[in-house]
Amino acid sequence: MSDGPGGKEAQLGGYGLIRVVEGEHSDAWKAFWGVDIQLQEEAMWKQWSDALRPLKRNAPLVDLAKATPWKVSLARTDGRIMVSDEYERLEARTADYTRGSGCDDSVIAGQSGSGRSYLSHFILAHALSRRQNIIFFTGKHVVLFCPLGAYSGEALNVDLSSCSDFCGIIEGRPVVLVDVDKERDTFGPPEMMFSSIRVYPPNSHHYERWIGSNGSNRLVLDPLPARSVVSAATLQCHIKATTQCLQQLMTCLRVAGINLRSSLSLDSSTLRSELREYISGLTTKSLAEFANRARLSRSQVKVARPGEGPDIVLLRREMTPAEACLPVIASRHILGEISTSHGFAGLSILKNMEAVRRTLDGFLDTRTWLFEHLCHALLSSESPEPLPGTTLSQCFPDGASKRKGALKMAHLCVSRTLETFDVRAMCPFDPEIYHIVETLADGTLHALLHARPHQASRKPGDRVAPAVAADQTRKLRPRVRTAEVVDDRLTKRRKLPADRRFIIFMQIICGTSPELTNDGLRQLEDIMLRDADAEYYYVFVTAKEAVLDLSIIPPHWINRLKWYHLSMDVTVDGGHFIHVSDDSSDEDA
Repeated sequence: MSDGPGGKEAQLGGYGLIRVVEGEHSDAWKAFWGVDIQLQEEAMWKQWSDALRPLKRNAPLVDLAKATPWKVSLARTDGRIMVSDEYERLEARTADYTRGSGCDDSVIAGQSGSGRSYLSHFILAHALSRRQNIIFFTGKHVVLFCPLGAYSGEALNVDLSSCSDFCGIIEGRPVVLVDVDKERDTFGPPEMMFSSIRVYPPNSHHYERWIGSNGSNRLVLDPLPARSVVSAATLQCHIKATTQCLQQLMTCLRVAGINLRSSLSLDSSTLRSELREYISGLTTKSLAEFANRARLSRSQVKVARPGEGPDIVLLRREMTPAEACLPVIASRHILGEISTSHGFAGLSILKNMEAVRRTLDGFLDTRTWLFEHLCHALLSSESPEPLPGTTLSQCFPDGASKRKGALKMAHLCVSRTLETFDVRAMCPFDPEIYHIVETLADGTLHALLHARPHQASRKPGDRVAPAVAADQTRKLRPRVRTAEVVDDRLTKRRKLPADRRFIIFMQIICGTSPELTNDGLRQLEDIMLRDADAEYYYVFVTAKEAVLDLSIIPPHWINRLKWYHLSMDVTVDGGHFIHVSDDSSDEDA
């Protein structure tokens, strides 16, 4: 048979491959084969840039993107791929592994919705630019890219006996790139035939099989940071340059975390309902199994939710020193849902997560959020006795008035309904509600409580009987009516206990210093201006025996509030939380 292009094309037909003359794969070969990849600058939309500019942490607002012909495979972005540091890192690492003479395999663990398909096409484009023969398995079909062009088929009919001849036809050994479509991986080549790059969800059986039997190089696709998710949103065809879309995106980030697919859905109501349904369906046993399995792992990760629904866990890359997956809670909102469905007991189970038990740099959010919601759950539960090990004390910053405040533990620890609220909106006075700040822009305010002095004036059961009260009234009534003397002078009437209102600001601190920002204090001031007659208190909530630094309180705020320190019995011991009670103990304490 001829060795010319026509003859080689016929030979490839014997392996089940037919030349692709049109379509996105043919266009990709023409655009990238042996060509330096050109990146285009993607500036943030002006509407979004103006809205985000006050948040200096979101700058710079310019990123690089790559336009590709894969407009069908990457339909949501019309073929565009945002260039991220993580994609460049993984592409460089896999390229190094495949340059060797052996059959080194790379397995990249990428959680569902983390951008695996974009990564696969990013790696593919760079391989074509290097003139690297590559076989791309998508789970639906196989595509060969080689000097002859692009060829496609339903399967690759190559075995060990024909491998050498196949490589001769395409003028070199190929690299195999496998992008799993859900659980289908039926078109992969025989093991150890070619070097491969496989992008799998780490909870799939394919991932477990490859890392268990082939000694592959293991890599982890770390989720994009929130700022990069915002940049990636500007490439999505269904997202418009409006502040409404930006607000929807930010809400999705707050609800579901930095999972790319969930955030870019812009459908926070569906995310909320799906998370609530999923979390409420978890049993105590399944929560315990989840917490025990949420370990730093280089093997299969069994805690990630299967399918495309929003997950309660986010898989982060951690070095051990090799790359491994660390499961963390995806968002603060998720812990609030767990608290609503499973209460303090359900939250306590999560202390067995490795991200809680160990202090890992860069992964402290799970511990911080869990501590906060444990405190909320305790304080909103009525307790007939003071919580053991819990101490409330008034603080006097330098220059503060020594006048004693009226706040007591009974004002804080009362059976209340947990509800989230927007700090910018009006919050009606309601002692029955435990208001948790929904959007936590900074650490100034985590919760807002309302109380009245009489909540602490009597213990349960101390109410005076009506008959006794009437008898006491008769005894106190004067026997002879006397003329009432009316004083025309204006006097400032002292408020009756029933008229007094306490508004309590709470900041919950977990292993860090207190935080009072200018923006946060302006929000407190707005609340105080709405109700000038209320009495205002500020409570720092910390773990037991934590030292409180009051020097962060601005001088002009020192006497505007009465300051308190609440030391809670939710403490850190050996890297995890413990709730001390008489009828429970922790095996790790």
